[in-house]
Amino acid sequence: MASVFGFHIAEPVAGLSRHGMDFIGIGLAAVILWIVNIMPDYIVALGMAMLWVLGGLVEPEVALSGFASPTWLYMIFIMAMSAVITKSGFLYRFSLHALKRFPANYRGQLWGIVAGGIMLNPMIPSSSAKVSLGVPIAQTLSESMGFGARSHGAAGLGLTAMLFYGFTAPFVLTGSYTNVLAFGLVTSASPVNWIQWFIYALPAFIIFSSVLLAIIFIMFRKTASAKPIAADVLDEQLRLLGPLTREERIAVVTVLSCIIMLVLQPLHGIDSAWIMLIGFAVLVISGVLDRKTISTGIDWTFLLFLGVAFSFSAAANELGLVEALSSFLGQHMGVFVTSPFFFLAAVIVLSFIVTLIVRDDPAVILLVTALLPLADQAGVHPWILVFVVLLSTDPFFFAYQSPTYLTAYYSSEGKAFSHRQGQKVAFAYGLAVLLLALLCVPYWKWLGLIH
Repeated sequence: MASVFGFHIAEPVAGLSRHGMDFIGIGLAAVILWIVNIMPDYIVALGMAMLWVLGGLVEPEVALSGFASPTWLYMIFIMAMSAVITKSGFLYRFSLHALKRFPANYRGQLWGIVAGGIMLNPMIPSSSAKVSLGVPIAQTLSESMGFGARSHGAAGLGLTAMLFYGFTAPFVLTGSYTNVLAFGLVTSASPVNWIQWFIYALPAFIIFSSVLLAIIFIMFRKTASAKPIAADVLDEQLRLLGPLTREERIAVVTVLSCIIMLVLQPLHGIDSAWIMLIGFAVLVISGVLDRKTISTGIDWTFLLFLGVAFSFSAAANELGLVEALSSFLGQHMGVFVTSPFFFLAAVIVLSFIVTLIVRDDPAVILLVTALLPLADQAGVHPWILVFVVLLSTDPFFFAYQSPTYLTAYYSSEGKAFSHRQGQKVAFAYGLAVLLLALLCVPYWKWLGLIH
């Protein structure tokens, strides 16, 4: 309340109106509440929207405009599909089949984990869900090869699974809910479809993968030779799963069809929300997506948070906050807009620092909203800003910073790798993010994303 009251009585600055000052005070109070985490994020977000309306800052239609956006509907449909395919058990089956295609030794299975993570990445928009699948599989493989808990072999497989099942999400549009959330803040001005996102991010993914795999191989180069995995280990797991069920077939065909339609969007021009609505309808009509799954498999509290997040940018625009912020940043941070290299390096370092205090989606919203005007002045396309922020707001220099890392660590009950081993890879992750951002500048210039 001190923040709200303080900005309410303070003299307006940077050409802002009284309502603009009130908006900043309410937003700062929300950030503080997200940091201290004394109440759920969505309650804070709804309270923020309520104060906008009760304070007369914006009309209710603006305060709740995010709930009427196609992107918000898209999130409902993609969450429903994710719940169905996770429930069906197909992901586990697919990962086992992928591993069977690679040599039964340590190096071969490590490459199998990489391939499985890459292929599953577009299908499940949740990093935590993917690592909770991939890391336990890696741990089972390491035990089958005779590796002890937290040994070089176990850590090599476990950390590889964590990276390629969880931390590659920003490289494809459907890799994470947060991708949609972040780009939903800027998408109205600069729409990017699935195939464009993939093409823009492809060189960055190659750099990212090369750096981290090189570090993994160097860190665990002294991995003791282990017995190869017995052929019946994976076969037994597949036998327990039984034949492909009707539910699995429908779920997989529907999800793959939707992804294909998203890839072909430049040809047919149908918005992604309506593509996912068709898939959602197919799953409901076929009975694969039932009432219980809709109720429990979709994170409705996150969707409440998301609706207000999408409304935030509309309210900020209406109150002139974006224009004022752009002017302020242009006057005081001009050095960072003189070069895309300086700008992207500053975004990465700032994101790493912010995540020491603010984590998850609030950090993404805060950084994208605050830095978007500066990106415009630097001649950097909004997609690049969003992409770099997504990669930079999930570091794990300290375990508490990343929910993805914590999910990976505890999904193997701490047996796959130690925090010390994870921290070494965290610094490699930070280096990879910095390198890919800087090395991709010429490529993004060539594509016209940097002017």
